[in-house]
Amino acid sequence: MISRDLAAALDPALFMAEAGYPPDPWQATFLRSTSPRTLLLSSRQLGKSTVTGALASHAAIYLPGSLILLLTIATAIARAIPQGVCVPPRGY
Repeated sequence: MISRDLAAALDPALFMAEAGYPPDPWQATFLRSTSPRTLLLSSRQLGKSTVTGALASHAAIYLPGSLILLLTIATAIARAIPQGVCVPPRGY
């Protein structure tokens, strides 16, 4: 159990997969990026909200004191953001 938690703490892509959302290759690359800023330019319904929600969830759990802001211009997208935040499986 501790080894799974440590692995998920070190790898946000594994964290997303363990939460039941296996990341696409581009999502895994995004999650593993160490860049302080990232621009996601992609088509509709590709999983941008899901992957940013997974990254926010990972930071909230494994980086104490993190300030997490998920912002959007469109109201409909803002309403969907909480649905994209990953909930880890029991035991985390």
